[in-house]
Amino acid sequence: MNKFKYLFTYQLKQKLKAKSFLISNIIIFIVLALLLNINNIIRAFDDGSNGADLVYVYNQSTNDNLLVELEAYEDLVSKQMGSSGVYFEALDSFDPKTYEFNGSAAILVVNQEGDILSAELFNKDLDVYKRAVVQTSLEQLRQAYWKVGKTQEQIDLINEFLTPIEFETHSTEDTLGREILSGIASMVSIPIFMLIIFAVQAVGTSIVEEKQTKAVEYIIANVSPNKHFFAKILTNFIFLTIQLLLIVLYGVIAGLLSIYVFGGYDMSAGMGLTDTIAVSYGIDSATMNTIMGQLPLTIFFFIGFTGLGGLLYMVVMGFVASISNSNEEYGQFQTPLMMIMLAGFYAAMFGTMFGDVNIIIKIMAYIPVFSPFMAPSLYLAGAFSWLEALIALGILGATSYLLYKLVMPMYKNAILSYSTDKMSVRIKKAFSRAKYDK
Repeated sequence: MNKFKYLFTYQLKQKLKAKSFLISNIIIFIVLALLLNINNIIRAFDDGSNGADLVYVYNQSTNDNLLVELEAYEDLVSKQMGSSGVYFEALDSFDPKTYEFNGSAAILVVNQEGDILSAELFNKDLDVYKRAVVQTSLEQLRQAYWKVGKTQEQIDLINEFLTPIEFETHSTEDTLGREILSGIASMVSIPIFMLIIFAVQAVGTSIVEEKQTKAVEYIIANVSPNKHFFAKILTNFIFLTIQLLLIVLYGVIAGLLSIYVFGGYDMSAGMGLTDTIAVSYGIDSATMNTIMGQLPLTIFFFIGFTGLGGLLYMVVMGFVASISNSNEEYGQFQTPLMMIMLAGFYAAMFGTMFGDVNIIIKIMAYIPVFSPFMAPSLYLAGAFSWLEALIALGILGATSYLLYKLVMPMYKNAILSYSTDKMSVRIKKAFSRAKYDK
């Protein structure tokens, strides 16, 4: 046990102390910071020449000063966003069946029932950035409306249970949140594919290098083949998990920098996290609520499928490395597996880009060799429910475990073999010897 612990800790420390690990993580953080600050980068080169858009307001609330107050909050929110927003004009009458925009970008209808403020936006060409200005301005106005005549204790109690304003948008972009998620879904497979590739390459090259230098003979003399294989897989699995958690952490840090540092967010504005992110990225609150609702399970499935997918391929590649005598052989033998990985990667990347997902794509996402790349993307795109994604994750986990149990005795008989037979012959020999050992 002490020898196994030494082998495991030594390999893990070597990976974590490597300069390549430090450099790659610096690059990953910079890339994430740039991606999550793309709104601020664009805003830095935007002179606001697009101008403010006219929005007509049909006031059906009891607040006669609504238009003036709404203008004041709009000015505050627009300054926080660093660009031009909208300006409001009153509308005397409005019929939802026969309305005309008359030069406006949208018509805002503000309703009130009791103390509940709601709104409808009839949108013509108001972009999501400016729709966020309108909705956030209404949110601020409603909070101010609640505070009138109330003690601080009552205000704190009300804010605790205050739900987002009902904001119904009538436009061709009601599915914007889902469209954004579908666009992101097509890119999710890229980091998953890269992380799994790095993990399996690390396992394979390490084993092949030990065989080439004959160092494996000394190691096996002190540690059993089973423990040697387990140490290789466990080391790289934990390393992969650490890298995944670091990527999630980098994303959170980059997002906070984008909003609170480079985005110029005013802490005194009193907006919630969802509204703050929505304003920062120019997305309305309803759309951002859709995205934020998917985020926790998306992170869970991203980590789960990448970790278990990496485990599956590491077991296979570890065995492939054990029957290889050189890096050249290992490169040739792993080619079929790389083609399978690429098939899953491209199916995940392009399968969610063209509307409804084909049933063949959904079936492929349940197959363990494809599911690490495809299932997270399909879940994010809305083609998989959380239960379907969880079933696919369970199938992947069970397959990884069974494959490990199958490969372990074969690895034991192949690691000290230097046969020059064809790959298929080497696999048959390892399998037959493993059966004989049982």
